[in-house]
Amino acid sequence: MSDAGKASVACMPKNWSGQTPQIICSSTLLRARLSAMPLCETFGLELRADARFNEMDFGRWEGLNWGQIEREFPTDANLWSEDWVVQPVPGGESFTQVHHRCCEALHELLNVNPACPVILIVAHAGSIRAMICELIGKPLSSAFDIPLEYLHRCELHKDADDDWQLVASNIGCADSI
Repeated sequence: MSDAGKASVACMPKNWSGQTPQIICSSTLLRARLSAMPLCETFGLELRADARFNEMDFGRWEGLNWGQIEREFPTDANLWSEDWVVQPVPGGESFTQVHHRCCEALHELLNVNPACPVILIVAHAGSIRAMICELIGKPLSSAFDIPLEYLHRCELHKDADDDWQLVASNIGCADSI
């Protein structure tokens, strides 16, 4: 994690506004767990790590930028670009698969804890977008219309009709709800 990332993680609990979370979950990937730990310590909660919240498995593309992918895997890159929602990455997942596993974990968490007012999930851009699409009823193809910045948070609330609303996104250290 970069120095800027560490600073953002450190200021999250200090600048938390709103209700205190009763449950904190994260993906099993190190960067998510490291990001969640200061929040767990501040709120006195144990971290629940679940691999279903992990980022998309990029298979043979892992660690490559898009230019490298286009050079090394031109046919696969073209196929994936045509339908990234359904087309899996070579040796990895499709966005639909990410959506399926993340939402399975999300609904399990919500169903087991129906009266819990604040559940915090520390995850990754892809998995967060998949869950937001699920909750607010957006098609997966519009996932990248949801603005997300690294080391910021989103807030969703249920309204009186039991529908989820994306109340805010990109809440960072200097932002307030």
